Amino acid sequence: MATDVQKLNDFIAKVDEMKKQDKMDLSSDQDLSIAIMNLVSIEEHFFFSGAKTGDNKYYDLVKDVREMRKELLKKIIKEYEGEVWCIPSICWPPPCG
Repeated sequence: MATDVQKLNDFIAKVDEMKKQDKMDLSSDQDLSIAIMNLVSIEEHFFFSGAKTGDNKYYDLVKDVREMRKELLKKIIKEYEGEVWCIPSICWPPPCG
């Protein structure tokens, strides 16, 4: 999954470069927000699949998805305190922050 995280980081770098050149439309921030919401949904799905099946591979996927979401959240939340990953979702594993 490390290569997927690297691909995501490369994509974010390209988006940032496009922002500097004013080649992005206003909907890109909306798209980023939707992507983050989808990652929250995927993360929850993996968590409940892990709980239902008892298979730890789902919990490993939760960690990978959370890392992707954390990187994207940093793009829309410029100044933050605490744990970035728990801002829009339930805090798992407890305690949050």
